[in-house]
Amino acid sequence: MKNLIVQISFLFLFNHFGLFAQDTISNEKIYIDNDLAFKYSDGQPFSGIAQIRKKNGQIAFEMEYEDGVILKQYVYYRRKKNNRKLATKVLYDPQKPWKEVTEIRYFSSFEEWTFYDENGNRTLKEQRKNGEIIYSCEYSGRKKHGQEMCLDDDGAKMFIEYVNGKRKK
Repeated sequence: MKNLIVQISFLFLFNHFGLFAQDTISNEKIYIDNDLAFKYSDGQPFSGIAQIRKKNGQIAFEMEYEDGVILKQYVYYRRKKNNRKLATKVLYDPQKPWKEVTEIRYFSSFEEWTFYDENGNRTLKEQRKNGEIIYSCEYSGRKKHGQEMCLDDDGAKMFIEYVNGKRKK
């Protein structure tokens, strides 16, 4: 009985935290139909990671799918010999395939997070350094709309209000 409980616990943890091995295949081995990814080999919805490699074999992009639905996309910086560095990570809405929810861009000294609404419009952009927000700006589509926060030369927070792209006086 104790052994059965341990086995069920492991299955739960592996399933819950996505620890089962996933297929990793070339992006050329899948096709997209009605916003879902399918394997050419059997026509079944694809679960796993599809990779796009450069001519030299380095991974340039990875797309993570579950039951044909894209969940995440990773873009890597050009690096030397198996030393890839993440440049961008895009998280998609699992209920609306190919609708971005969050984009995270990685720079040498900070990360830039962009959040989107259910229609794909940008709502918020943040820059984070060591986990702390150093810049934040609310958007309505392409225009700043709401509060922008940045740091002055002394590191104190400054706030600016925008309405429909124009700075409020």
